[in-house]
Amino acid sequence: MIDRTIRVYVAGPYTVGDPKQNVLTAMNMGSRLWDSGYIPFVPHLFHHWDQHHQRSYGEWMLMGRFWLESCNVLLRLPGPSNGADEEADYMGKILYRPCYQSFDELLTKCPPNLSLAPITIPVHLPKFDALL
Repeated sequence: MIDRTIRVYVAGPYTVGDPKQNVLTAMNMGSRLWDSGYIPFVPHLFHHWDQHHQRSYGEWMLMGRFWLESCNVLLRLPGPSNGADEEADYMGKILYRPCYQSFDELLTKCPPNLSLAPITIPVHLPKFDALL
């Protein structure tokens, strides 16, 4: 059974600097969070969606806001970002949920259930075999 319970919203620069590098940085943090037992949400991945189905900045921020509300905490990546600052303000001042400034701070103040991480996924999933 997979019992990851802490959903982490990754907020950080996207348009300031190199967007592709910013997406990669956020994805790397998402992988680090997953490998450590958290459930990451990386809104930077909207970048790839936008390459094929463009939306306005406001639409992407609104979609991120909906996901933000389903997360338990926010991890703010370093670097200037008005959007990430808005997300952190919303998380802390409106939703009253914690915002962390580093992975180490998150790990210290909001540790995952380490007894269940890392997890192993069985090779055979009978429930899903019919879909193949």
